[in-house]
Amino acid sequence: MTSTNIATETDAPDGTWSWRLRLAACMVIAILLVAIGDQYPFSPFPMYSKLDSSADVLYVADQNGKPLALGKLFNVGSAQAKKRFEKELLLLAQTRDYEKAKPEQVHAAAVKFLETLWKDRREHRTVKLDLTQLKAQIITISMDQNEQFQRAEQTLGSISLKP
Repeated sequence: MTSTNIATETDAPDGTWSWRLRLAACMVIAILLVAIGDQYPFSPFPMYSKLDSSADVLYVADQNGKPLALGKLFNVGSAQAKKRFEKELLLLAQTRDYEKAKPEQVHAAAVKFLETLWKDRREHRTVKLDLTQLKAQIITISMDQNEQFQRAEQTLGSISLKP
């Protein structure tokens, strides 16, 4: 049995260019990755290596506190809704953290968020609902020192809807 050695134009007769090019390419990539740092898509995503001690979920509820289907009614998911609220909070309080902002700033951001959400709603889907009020609510789940889960629910703000 014979083996065929396919040489490229960059290979020297003894094959020295082949490993030198590979080594040079690896070094260039290594230098670029160090220079780029922790930027997507060259990141090891350290945010997933340590979990926070608490997590929260923002949702929109009706006047009775019943959660509304954000995607179906407002064409927005829970994570996107939270980002929209945080954007409004950042404009008013210079922070995205509702726990660090003043209560009146949180309320004002929630009202602005809900007004925008209602204005951009899918009207044909909300007509059937008997909505008189929208509430921005947040559920926080945390773990205490005894490793017991705690659940806290808070209304951030609300708006009245005119019939």
